[in-house]
Amino acid sequence: MRKLLTFLVICTTLVIKSYSQTGEVRGFVYTADNGEPVGFVNILIKETRQGTASDENGFYSIAKLEPGKYTMICTSLGYDSNVVKIEIKANRIVKHDFFLTENSYDFDVVTVSAEKLKKETTTTVGEIKITPKQLRQIPTVGGEPDLVQYLQVLPGVVFSGDPLDDYEMLMEYVLADLESVEVA
Repeated sequence: MRKLLTFLVICTTLVIKSYSQTGEVRGFVYTADNGEPVGFVNILIKETRQGTASDENGFYSIAKLEPGKYTMICTSLGYDSNVVKIEIKANRIVKHDFFLTENSYDFDVVTVSAEKLKKETTTTVGEIKITPKQLRQIPTVGGEPDLVQYLQVLPGVVFSGDPLDDYEMLMEYVLADLESVEVA
């Protein structure tokens, strides 16, 4: 019985609250100099901290305000803030249009300078030592295993596909490298 009574009190409170008499404020935000609509302006009710932003046409609406006197603040970047007092009455719509004046601030000269950082890239060359035992362990396609076949199975080594060209290129590189070696 007690739970039923508590349930009825809560339901009655919700019904009364839903039928409570509230008011609404709505309007447009314009520029003071030419009357053009100003979009995306913040409108705030100071006492309730309810607020909204105007749409692209400058229209705003704040609903479900309890009857009473409120302070509305209208702010936007590039415009002076506008503060007005309004009175909301039950089941009434208050229409209030804001006319904002543009503001501008003069700042000192700002100089931005920078230096481009020199991009340095270093290439590190890996060195792999190959033993005859490792050469014999690689799979071969007919014939004896050789250095070119070993290099083709290493990760990161790309050959053109023609083994004869690859072999000749490798031999030119090895011979050129051997010419620069001095024997003591």
